[in-house]
Parts: sequence; C-alpha cells; structure tokens
Amino acid sequence: MSSFWGRLTCCIIGLLIAMIMLPACQQELTPIPEITVTSAPLPIRIGLSDGASMLAELVEDKVPSTDGRSPLQFIVGNDQTLLRELEEGFIDAIILHHLPEDGNYWFSPVAVDGLVFVVDPNLPDLELDLGQLKDIFAGKITDWSLLGGPNLPIELVVREAGSGPRTLFDARVMGGQPALGSAILATNDENMRLTVSNHTGAIGYSMMGNSSEAKTLPLDGHYSTLVTTADQIYPLTIPLYFLSTAEPQGELRVFLSWLQSDEGQSIVGEKYGRVR
Repeated sequence: MSSFWGRLTCCIIGLLIAMIMLPACQQELTPIPEITVTSAPLPIRIGLSDGASMLAELVEDKVPSTDGRSPLQFIVGNDQTLLRELEEGFIDAIILHHLPEDGNYWFSPVAVDGLVFVVDPNLPDLELDLGQLKDIFAGKITDWSLLGGPNLPIELVVREAGSGPRTLFDARVMGGQPALGSAILATNDENMRLTVSNHTGAIGYSMMGNSSEAKTLPLDGHYSTLVTTADQIYPLTIPLYFLSTAEPQGELRVFLSWLQSDEGQSIVGEKYGRVR
C-alpha cells in the first residue's frame, strides 16, 4: 500500500508542476524585429590602360564626391583584356590611347600623351628619327656607335602583345614589321622602366605620363612634354580617349564632364597635355 500511495503522490506532484508550467509555455514569443538593409551604391568601374596608370593617381582623390554618389574604381590592365571586359559588361568605360578597329564605340578625348623612348640613363643624349627607331627594333642597327653614341651593343626591350604602348609602337613606329625576336619582354610600364635602367645600352618605349623619372630621347628634335604634346609638335603625340559602348549617362557622364572641365583638365595637365 505504501508503494501505491508513494506513486500516487509522485503523479499528483508531477501534474501540479505541469499545470504551473503550462501558462508559461503558452505565452507568445516576442517576434524578431525586421532589419532594413540599405545597399551601398555600386561603384563606377573605369578600365585604365596600364600605359595611362598615372591618370588614376592624379584624379581618384580629386573627383568631387557627394553623399549617395557611386564611388569611382579604376581597374588598370592590358588593353585587350579591358576591351573584352567592357563588352561583357564587367566595367563601365575604358580610358586608353587608341580606338579599336572593330566595334561600334562611343569615345571622347580627355588628355594628350606621347609615345616616348626610354634608354639606359648612362647613355649620352642622342637625337633619333622614326626611321632609325624602326631599324633599331628590327635589328638592323645593333650598336650605339652607329648613331653617334658609344661603342656599345643595343639591348631591346618591348611590351607584351595587347598592351596599349605595344599596339601604338607596332602601328606608329614599326608599321606592321615585327620587332627583333630576342628583345626582352616587359609586362607593364613600370617593369619597362626598371628593365631599361638595369640593362646597359638598353632602349624601350613607354608613355610620357608614366615616364617622368626615366631618361627619354628626343625624336626629330623634340622631347615629349606637356606643351609639345598639347600642341602636337612631338611626332608621336597620342590622344587619350574615354571609351564606352554607348554615350555615357548618369554618374558616368558626370565623371566624364568633370574630367573635361577646367578643374579636371588642370589636374590632368600635371602629367598630360590638355585637350581644352
């Protein structure tokens, strides 16, 4: 009997505990508050030829900004790669030195640059013309003594295929004739300048805006400068174009308008010839 009454007592106690806990369990849970997510504005992605990389350093901190305006993002790279990314919609526009032969693009000039020839800083000042440059890179002139310089072999340095400077060099200097196959290959403008400065008797090519610290040669009696490019006196004066698949709208248009304004051009003019 005692075991019966013990079990009954336990059941009654358990029932009482359950009755006490039941109201607490039936209380509604406090709903989790909704979180409002505000997406950040998507960046304006501007492809920039590595031959014009100095432009990004000049303007990226100077472009006027306002609350809610999309941030500006420069992507520096090989021209062929940038054109492909523009066609595929990964970037909004490109700034480069030449217009593609195929494709229907909208474009407008934003600066004037120059294709320059950088040399071993220990070489004396020599004045060359386009014909001599073509013969040098074709391997017909192999020693600086043939050009009035020291008795020193000429070491050639060229850019990779698809780069802006290489495209300009092939078209404007070589006229489709290939450069000597044994030339050293430089992968960007900075690598070009370092390679030339570290090789005795070397010569290569770069863009004026990226070459302020390199020794360059005059061409047909003219150095590439802000004045000689703006006035197109330098023989290898090259426009710098803003290129897109359609006429820019919205914030892309705002950026281009600023770049071509007096304020933008005064900043661009620190390293490039102005277009206005």
